[in-house]
Amino acid sequence: MIKIAGRHKSVPRELKLSLTAVLPATTKVVMNDICSCRHSYPAGAIKLIECTGLHAKLRGYYGSGVVNFFVKFASEADKEQALSKLATG
Repeated sequence: MIKIAGRHKSVPRELKLSLTAVLPATTKVVMNDICSCRHSYPAGAIKLIECTGLHAKLRGYYGSGVVNFFVKFASEADKEQALSKLATG
């Protein structure tokens, strides 16, 4: 199970399922903010915003809004594996 930290710790169910399917168990995830808004993405969709070094910024879409995540990978191999899963959808 991935470790969630930050100001908010309760992740919507759709995003928790998507994150655990894409990210390795050794990955640390920090939730930045939750925004209730309309969007055109399906619930549970995850989009890569920025990637530098062993860090990445992701945006997750759920039924009634958007969650921004900051992800820290344990190794370069974990990062490449997760990004390839994100690219294939």
